[in-house]
Amino acid sequence: MSTRIKKDHKMTTEKPLMPRKLPSQKRAKKTVDTILEAAAQVFTELGYAACTTNKIAERAGISIGSLYQYFPNKDAIIVSLTEKMFRDGLDIMEGLVEDMDDMQITRRQIPRRFIEGMVAMHMKNPKLHKLLVNHAPDLHSISKKAWDSEKEFSNILVKMLGKEPNLRVKNLSLAAPFIVLLTDAVCHWLIQLSIQNLADDKNPASHKKQQIGVTQIIDEMEDVLLRYLFH
Repeated sequence: MSTRIKKDHKMTTEKPLMPRKLPSQKRAKKTVDTILEAAAQVFTELGYAACTTNKIAERAGISIGSLYQYFPNKDAIIVSLTEKMFRDGLDIMEGLVEDMDDMQITRRQIPRRFIEGMVAMHMKNPKLHKLLVNHAPDLHSISKKAWDSEKEFSNILVKMLGKEPNLRVKNLSLAAPFIVLLTDAVCHWLIQLSIQNLADDKNPASHKKQQIGVTQIIDEMEDVLLRYLFH
C-alpha cells in the first residue's frame, strides 16, 4: 500500500489504462493472473523502461495477441498490479485481526503486530513495490484507490485498538490514519534501505559498512507507537 503515487511526466495519461475486458471464465482469470505474475517478474528484473508487452507475453508463455485481449499496454498492467498490491495488503492486515481473535495479545503487542503486517506487505517484493509507486500512471484512479486503502487500514487499526481502555490518544479515529501514514513512510524508507543493502552486498567495498536491519527499524517504530498510544 502507498498513498505516495507520483505522476511521471514522461508518461502520457492519454493511453487507455483500464483492462480491455474483465475475465469472467476460470480459464480467462488464470490467463490474467499469469500475465500479472509474469509482468511482476519482468518489471522487477528489467525496470519500467526496458519492460515491454512482448517480453511480458514471452515470460507468460502466451501470444502478444492474447495479452492484448486483456491489456492495451504496459501502463494498464501497472494499474492492475497496483490494484492487486492494495488488495493483497488488506488481506495481510485483515488476517492480523482474525489472528488476534484466536490469540491472547497484550495491548503492548498490538502496535508491533500492526507494524510487522505493514512491513510484510511492503517487503513482499520491495523493488516491484517501489516501481509501482513511481510509475502508476493513472493518478486520479490510483490515488482514489490508495485513499480508500488508507481508510481501510485505519479501520483495521481501530479494530485492533478499540477495546483498549487506557489509550493516551483521545481520538482514535484521528490517530489511526496518522499512524498508518507514519508507518507507511517508514516502510518506504525501509524499501530504499533494502534495495541499497542488496546493492552493497554485491559491492566488496561496502562490506565493512554496518547495515540497518528490518528488526531494528521495527523496534524503533514500536517504541514510537507505544509512547504515542499508551500512558
